[in-house]
Amino acid sequence: MFRKKYMICGMVPVLIFGFWGSGKLHAQAKIGYVDSERILTSYTSAIDARRQLDARNDEWDKELQQMNNELNALQEELDQKSLLLSEAKKTEITQEIESKVLAIQQYQTDKWGERGQYFTYRDTLLKPIYDRINEAIRTVADEEGYDFVLDSAEGNILFAKTQYDITDWVLEELERGASEEEMYYE
Repeated sequence: MFRKKYMICGMVPVLIFGFWGSGKLHAQAKIGYVDSERILTSYTSAIDARRQLDARNDEWDKELQQMNNELNALQEELDQKSLLLSEAKKTEITQEIESKVLAIQQYQTDKWGERGQYFTYRDTLLKPIYDRINEAIRTVADEEGYDFVLDSAEGNILFAKTQYDITDWVLEELERGASEEEMYYE
């Protein structure tokens, strides 16, 4: 969502520079940029959300590893004892192996598939953070008089002087907002 909003910003330079030559926007538009990747790696709430997501993902990885270990043990049992087992027992173990393979595939789809729990949980954790980041960007842009704010992490900016980088101001606004939020909940 955060990135989608800034994809539109990729069109902004075309529009700005298209009008620039006609003098309509010359010296009127104030443009700044942020580095969303730096915000996400520096903003405390985003870091905490990433840790929560990683912890949940690690739990799921451990469960998957356990399922794979059980599957490997069954396969090993079948391989080692196949000469001693009756056909009925071989069929039973083979069916159990096939069942475990399907269960593992389903587990992987449920957790990491296109609409899996990983992505649902990630979106649940990060949507409020993206909303706060976007609000902080709007606040800084309004306070500092910026007409356009672009995202350098998206690769839309080929060159920009650092004086137009407002990432630090956005981070300060986010931290100020986080402090006010903590006071509100205490």
